[in-house]
Amino acid sequence: MRIRFNISIVTAILLIITAMTLATIGSVWLVSSRTADETAGQLFDNATGIARERLDRLMAEVLMMASLGAAQHEMTEVTENGLDAPAFPILLTALEENKSLYSLYYGFSNGNFYQIISVNGEAGILKAHNAPLETQWIVRVISSSAPVGQKAPIKIQTWTFLNQARQQIGERREISPSYDPRRRAWYKNALDQDTSQLSAPYIFNSLGQPGITASRSLAGGKVVFGVDVTLTELSRFISGLDISEHGGVVVFDEKSRIVAMTLRFGEHAALAAMQDIQSQQIQAVERASQGQQVSGTQLIEIGQDMLMVQQMTWEKGGRKISIAAVAPMSDFVDHIYDMQKQILVLALLG
Repeated sequence: MRIRFNISIVTAILLIITAMTLATIGSVWLVSSRTADETAGQLFDNATGIARERLDRLMAEVLMMASLGAAQHEMTEVTENGLDAPAFPILLTALEENKSLYSLYYGFSNGNFYQIISVNGEAGILKAHNAPLETQWIVRVISSSAPVGQKAPIKIQTWTFLNQARQQIGERREISPSYDPRRRAWYKNALDQDTSQLSAPYIFNSLGQPGITASRSLAGGKVVFGVDVTLTELSRFISGLDISEHGGVVVFDEKSRIVAMTLRFGEHAALAAMQDIQSQQIQAVERASQGQQVSGTQLIEIGQDMLMVQQMTWEKGGRKISIAAVAPMSDFVDHIYDMQKQILVLALLG
């Protein structure tokens, strides 16, 4: 009888210890989960907020520049190499003071074109334009000319290369170029609206790299002023944003094409569709963007993993761009499992 009584006491003690252990584990799980959610939410809010601020500052700059460039009452045709054009020193100074800009230009209703490109030490720009190494500025002019013996005028494209001191160090001419500003989306968008407009991200004609154009028509509607900004600076900034060990930020357009993303998500072609990128994080963002909830936080299951996605929409200049922070939930809750194991081990040892 005494043995049974002792066994009952031991069993009761074990049950009490087990109950206390489970209660402790449950309490730790509840508190830790709440803390993990709050931590993740704060990190996501901070990352998307920083990305939106950088995007807003960059796009506000190009929209303002487009409005300033279109404020002229008239713009005369540019011929030859464009170095004597009244707008030349103004455009050059504007590019010098705004390092994030790639180029400024005018598109005319007859198909003529006047553009100044800032190289800004980018080797890719030099290579794309086959420019001399010392080139700092590239002046591009497409104008009409009637050669001797011909009645019909032809288009001539002139590339002029200037060094930092604005001295000419090279020139190249091409007959009948295929480029026509009137066929470009930035030109058509500006004629349809009376305010500065942003284009969708696209591959720049002369550079072969993705960028965005802000444009606005001058009074009279026969000339459009454009401002180009590449996505290089934005991509560099976004690629460095860190949320967690496997998390990051994704910026994408209305067609679900990648504008910029955290470097750890892998490499991709310019403006690649999210659905074509084999990454759990990108797949989670793509799936979240297709749902009815276009902003806020969602949990997306990919395979056996659960990922948290928080997205917001930036809108200005007739364009929408989405910003999403994404990370596996395991980045925030794995330490909780470790704490549970430690508590269980200590209870058993005790």
